[in-house]
Amino acid sequence: MATSEVDICNSALAKLGVEPITSFLDNTKRGRLCALQYPKIRTKILRMHPWNFAAKQVQLTPLVTPPLFEYSYQYNLPADFIRTVDAYRPGTRYTIEGKFILSNDGVMDFTYIYDVKDVNLFDTLFSELLALGMAVELCYPLVQSRELYTSLLQVFMEEIRLVRTVNAQDTIPKSMEPDYLINSRRTWFDPTRGGIPY
Repeated sequence: MATSEVDICNSALAKLGVEPITSFLDNTKRGRLCALQYPKIRTKILRMHPWNFAAKQVQLTPLVTPPLFEYSYQYNLPADFIRTVDAYRPGTRYTIEGKFILSNDGVMDFTYIYDVKDVNLFDTLFSELLALGMAVELCYPLVQSRELYTSLLQVFMEEIRLVRTVNAQDTIPKSMEPDYLINSRRTWFDPTRGGIPY
C-alpha cells in the first residue's frame, strides 16, 4: 500500500520501466513531471467517481444575498469541493453556478467529494488507479511510446470500471454524474497532447 505521493509516482514510473524518484524536488525530468502532474491527476481521478473514502457531509447555511432569480437561496461551495454526491433532503432541487450552490431550501444538507490529499486516507484501489493514471500521463513525455500509452490507457479504463463496481457495492447508489467511460468513447486520444482523457 502506498504511504506517500512519491510511492504512487514510483509505482507509475515502474510501469513505464524508468528509474524511481526520491522526492518531488529531484532535479530530473521524472521528478519535475511527477511534481507537476501528480496533483492534477489526483484531482481529476477524484472527480471521475463518487468515491466512498472521499465523501464528506456538511450542512450549509445560506448567504445573506439571494440569487437574482429562479432560486431563493445561495450557498458557498466548500473550499475543498471536487464534485457533488447528493443533497440529502427529499425533493431538493439545486444547481451549481461557479463557486455557489443555488437552491430553494433554507438549509442545505450536502454530501460531496472533497480534495483528499493524505495518501493514507486513500482506498487501496484508488491508489493503484492513481498510479495507472500517472503512468498514462507520463508515458509519452518519458518514453515516447504510443504502443505503451495505448496499452496503459486500456488497462486504466478496465481498472476504473472494476473499481467503480467495487466502490458501488459499499453503498446504495445515489445520483450519479455522466459516466466517464461512456464519455471517453466519444473522445479521440492523442498521447502527444495529454494523457488521461477527460
